[in-house]
Amino acid sequence: MSLPKSIAHLVNDPRIQSVDDERDTGDGYWVYLEPGYQDSESDLHLIHEWRVKDLLRKVQGIKPCDCQDCQAWNTRQAYLEDKRRELVQELLPHSSLDERDLAKCSLEDLYQLSAVDTTWCEDAEETSYALVAEYEALGHLPG
Repeated sequence: MSLPKSIAHLVNDPRIQSVDDERDTGDGYWVYLEPGYQDSESDLHLIHEWRVKDLLRKVQGIKPCDCQDCQAWNTRQAYLEDKRRELVQELLPHSSLDERDLAKCSLEDLYQLSAVDTTWCEDAEETSYALVAEYEALGHLPG
């Protein structure tokens, strides 16, 4: 079911992961919040309301969340972003892509580029194997 115009803009809110209109199943509206945010009334990472008016009121009250799960997510995201920057800097001198293009690559793509291109320096194979092992440890590649 498509969202009513009065709440369609919520999908662009950076605090909101998704908005579901479940009126066709008799379950109202559901707003799932991005990690790091919670409903100020319930302290949940989602908002459920039956009426648009109530939903919009609750969305105005979204607040930052520092629960253990959100802290863990933020720590993991910071780690992954550091890894992305590290890989971009490692690949930059040896890639046909410029820094801007490399920065657009997903972490998975950067790891694959690093693992595949073993011709650019003496210790590239060791570096690549270490990065692939780390990538496997993160649960992204079969071990």
